[in-house]
Formats: sequence, structure tokens, C-alpha cells
Amino acid sequence: MKCTCPGPAYIALVVSYAMLVAVTIAGRVQGDNWNTISDMITRNPRLRNAFAMIVGWLIVSQIYYVKVMYSRWSRISPHSIYWSMIFISIGIMASAGGSVGFAIVSTDISSKVHDMFAGVAFAGMYMYLVAFMYLSHQSAGNVLSDTLARAFMLAPVLYTVICAIWWSSMAYSYMWEFVFVTSMFGAACALFVPASVNIPEMHVAGRVGGSDEANSNIRLLF
Repeated sequence: MKCTCPGPAYIALVVSYAMLVAVTIAGRVQGDNWNTISDMITRNPRLRNAFAMIVGWLIVSQIYYVKVMYSRWSRISPHSIYWSMIFISIGIMASAGGSVGFAIVSTDISSKVHDMFAGVAFAGMYMYLVAFMYLSHQSAGNVLSDTLARAFMLAPVLYTVICAIWWSSMAYSYMWEFVFVTSMFGAACALFVPASVNIPEMHVAGRVGGSDEANSNIRLLF
């Protein structure tokens, strides 16, 4: 499948990941050891403020990504995307809400509450990406790479299993966060639908089973 520049939604994801890498490195420089991103940004007040702004950018980028992907899937999918979009909507709301929570409540304020919000944000992001992967499975060949998307989505699961089997110590548990964040951004990029994707003929003629009507209802969510 030929495609040109993926577009601003894709670029926003890449910029978001670059920002996270930058703040992670900055947090490591401020201390003597590696830790979770959330712990390392508390080493400097300016770094904490920068992280809060980055989280704001991440939320906007994710919402924009989901909106663009919804618009393109509703245009190209020969199947109803109604149920997929319900899960995607729940996922993006959980991801955005959880992100606001863990940005406000840092680990030095309450580690337990911070971890709870982070868990909600991570679960939400995973949920909407699984829904997009399902849409890609239904209509193969529309995203940048189905294979890479599956690999990235499996990476956190495999890493968890490996840690449970071979690593009894929690000394390197912070690496799971790095693996998860990298995998989710990688999966989002791989599941990106370029604007140049062609509309299937059967979709142009009209979807079967009234799916156009169902899809029009979900637009109210956006």
C-alpha cells in the first residue's frame, strides 16, 4: 500500500513520544538511578511542571488521533463500527481522565493514588488500540502495518510473563512502564490509517444491514 506523509495526527504521536523520552532522560540526569518516569520527574520542580504540560499535550494528541481514525474508519470500513467505537470512546475517556489524575497526583504526594490513575490511563489506551486493531483485522490492508501493530500490542503481555517467570526481584519493575509506553505509541503509529486509503466499492454503494445509520449515531460521541 502506497502512502505519503501520514499527516498531523501521526506526527503528533511521534512528537508526544519524543517528549516523553526527553523528560525521561532529563529525570535520569537529575538523579543517580533509573526509575519510573513518574518517580524521576519529581526530582526537580521544573521537570514536574514540564511533565504536567507534556501530559496535557499527550491527552490532546490522543483525542485528535482517535477523532481522525474514527473519521477514516467510518469512511472506509465495509462493516459497522458502532460497537468498536463504543469501546474506543470508553478507552479514550479513561486514558484522558487517568492521565489528568496521575499528572496532578505525583508519586511524592500519593504513590497509591498515582498508580491507580496511571493504571486507568494505561488500560484505556490499550482498550482503544485493541478496538482499532479489531477494525484493522476486519478490513486488512488499510493501516500502516498490521504485523507491527500485533507485535507492539503483545510486547507488554510477553514482558509481564517473562518478568513473572525469570525475575523474582522487583528491582527492574520500572522497565515495564518503558516497555508499555513504547509499545502503545508504536502500536498507535502502526495502526494509523493514511488519508490516501481508497474507499471500498461496496462501501461507496452503501453498507449492508443499515450500518451507515448505526455509524451516524456514534458521531454524537465526537
